[in-house]
Amino acid sequence: MTIFSTRSITIAIAITASFLAGCTPSPKAENKKPEEIVSARATERWQELMKLNFDGAYAYLAPSVKTVVSANGFKNRFSIDPRETQAPWIKAEVRSVVCTDNESCNVQMYVESQNNIPTFKNMKTSALIDERWIEQDGQWWLYMK
Repeated sequence: MTIFSTRSITIAIAITASFLAGCTPSPKAENKKPEEIVSARATERWQELMKLNFDGAYAYLAPSVKTVVSANGFKNRFSIDPRETQAPWIKAEVRSVVCTDNESCNVQMYVESQNNIPTFKNMKTSALIDERWIEQDGQWWLYMK
């Protein structure tokens, strides 16, 4: 029979506790305001679009939206030629987030794009895009019609 020393047990407990502490969300992350969470998620979604990762961007859609919009249908909304290797969007910034309650927020995104049409190849355009984000099942999601 092997008997472990008190020192060995203390070290094992310390290692286990430090490992478990890394697995739990920090209190700061749990206490974030909806505006902060939505701003981060909206930015992440646009980063996926700028990488032409439509599946990644689709992951930010509300579960209720996904019941009526397939991943392929979502991708087709953008009318991007599958041969394109560069996204038309070159910059996306959150300009404002206004949460009307704890279940919905309106986000205004500033988006710059570069035309891929040969005649207008170096022409950049910008637009303000309004998005609606909703809280469902403990997470914030993009709601689109």
